[in-house]
Amino acid sequence: MVKEQADNKVYLRIIYLISILIPLVVAFLIFFPAKLAIAGDWIKILPGVHAVINSLTVLTLISALVSIKNGNVKLHRSFMFASLILGVFFLISYVLYHSSVESVKFGDINHDGTVSDAELLKVGTSRVIYLVILASHILLSILV
Repeated sequence: MVKEQADNKVYLRIIYLISILIPLVVAFLIFFPAKLAIAGDWIKILPGVHAVINSLTVLTLISALVSIKNGNVKLHRSFMFASLILGVFFLISYVLYHSSVESVKFGDINHDGTVSDAELLKVGTSRVIYLVILASHILLSILV
């Protein structure tokens, strides 16, 4: 029981550290306008990698939930640790991508910031839905 409590304190310290570092890194990405000069088009595949990492994270979190509901604490911890590691990989990849590639606004048909009136009407509803989802994602990630 004492060892378990000591382990929990270590885990909590790691969680607190990560919880402080992530907003700092994201704030750095937002407020630091310069981009890294990383050579190659390989960097543009990272959004696909992010999707894979997020999918694997969902699977490990569901597996962790099933494990703990079945009373298998050891397996639950393993799945939670795997989720944490996937989250770290995601964060590193996310930071690498967003510090290297210029942001593109949703609906920028010409990728130069201009949108024709006809195209704007086509993407208007989609953009609103996207921005609502994005805003809820940002707010929920801050809460988590």
